[in-house]
Amino acid sequence: MDSTHTHPGILELLDAIVAKGIKMAILSNKPHEFILEQVEKLLPHWDFDEVMGSFGAIPLKPDPTGALAISRKLRISPLDFIYLGDT
Repeated sequence: MDSTHTHPGILELLDAIVAKGIKMAILSNKPHEFILEQVEKLLPHWDFDEVMGSFGAIPLKPDPTGALAISRKLRISPLDFIYLGDT
């Protein structure tokens, strides 16, 4: 956790997304509890509609199952769903 940081421009991107009223979610291959801690520590000023880390039931990315589950939960068609990666 000590060496984890946001990539340049991410905080500004989040602000722009919020300003446009777009729903936001996080999908990570890292363990779910760890992701919740990271979001609380690194991104406390943004309210995400969904945060999902790995927990065994969902295959790891790049498998689309997790992203599709989030799109269903948020009621966003996969055709209208934008997926941004950090690597």
